Amino acid sequence: MSVGRATMAGMTENGGGAREPGRPSRLTELIDMEPVGQGPAAPGPSMEPGAAPPEPMPPELSPEERVVIGRREFAVRLGEFRRTDATWTLPEVALIIKGADLVPDRITERLGLEPTSSRLPGANRWFPGDTDGRWHFECDDRTTRIFSEQLDNVLSAVESRTEALASLRSEGYTVALTVWGYVDHDSQLAFSASDMARIARLNVPLSLSQSLSDR
Repeated sequence: MSVGRATMAGMTENGGGAREPGRPSRLTELIDMEPVGQGPAAPGPSMEPGAAPPEPMPPELSPEERVVIGRREFAVRLGEFRRTDATWTLPEVALIIKGADLVPDRITERLGLEPTSSRLPGANRWFPGDTDGRWHFECDDRTTRIFSEQLDNVLSAVESRTEALASLRSEGYTVALTVWGYVDHDSQLAFSASDMARIARLNVPLSLSQSLSDR
């Protein structure tokens, strides 16, 4: 249990950061609980001066019941720390090329790929002050809501065009693989090792853009 114990001891009740000095995490306290007859009773939690004590268990509980309740609380808290299913909502993956003198038709011709959207240089009502022309090839949630499938869709279309993309970058155009989506405080976005290798071979920046809007 030594490895697991070392991992638990650094955990805090809010799920991150360093644990309070002088006070073990609640997970550490719970993992120390052992059934009667199989080890020493769990020690009382150490407290910092002025800290509010944890809510005590009802005094009528037997030692065995206390262990069962403590282990149940341990399982719930451990599940909270290990929760990794919160992911970005409605992600959109796109290859975006932009430039002050960008003409979308010329980019389309050089890449041999039709954009999903584009615009000529000029005033942008959505982003005041941004007058660059834009060329987008994207995969959004209308195609698939699964991030890995969106990423594969875009990479499969553009990864054979690395030389053309490098040429555009050398001419001063901004080229980036962009991922956008709605996020919460603990949202995560997973890239597989093969995904990262494909992105690296594309040799363009990866840009992650999030919105905390409540939608």
